[in-house]
Amino acid sequence: MIYKFKAAYTKLGVGTAPSVAPTCTVVDSDDNMLANAQPTTALTNMTGVYLYSYNGAVGLDLVGRFRTTDATVDQQDLYSYTSDLITTNLDAKVSTRTMLGAGAITWTYNLVDALGAAVGNAQIWVTTDAAGTIVIASDITDAFGNATFYLDPGTYYIWGEKPGYNFTNPDLEAVP
Repeated sequence: MIYKFKAAYTKLGVGTAPSVAPTCTVVDSDDNMLANAQPTTALTNMTGVYLYSYNGAVGLDLVGRFRTTDATVDQQDLYSYTSDLITTNLDAKVSTRTMLGAGAITWTYNLVDALGAAVGNAQIWVTTDAAGTIVIASDITDAFGNATFYLDPGTYYIWGEKPGYNFTNPDLEAVP
């Protein structure tokens, strides 16, 4: 099964690529190092966003630990989560639902600032606990402040982060 990881580096709220691609180490839920993930691409349409992949057994609960030594970006360490990814392999075409969740409902969260303006390129993650320790999905908002997840009905804690902004964390949301 192919697991996908994504990290977005910023500088003063603007997408900024580190001087060299960050390293990504894959660990399991017990914090055991499995391997270094292979970079698949640096997104040209989103500066500072990197995609990595790891090939492993089905049903793993993995974390990608990203690290850069470039001090010009806001954070040197970032994390990307996967959980029960759905993979379909038909005629050698692989379609993977990555860190967006594994639920049955497509649900969109809209992030706005205090004035109601959309906040794009912000990191959003979903947890099942108020402490924020059980992350089940994560994404980066688009230009309209939207992040779309696959969740089951229930109540979730939504967290947002972007340099230069203060968000109410967590934001308690019900998915119908």
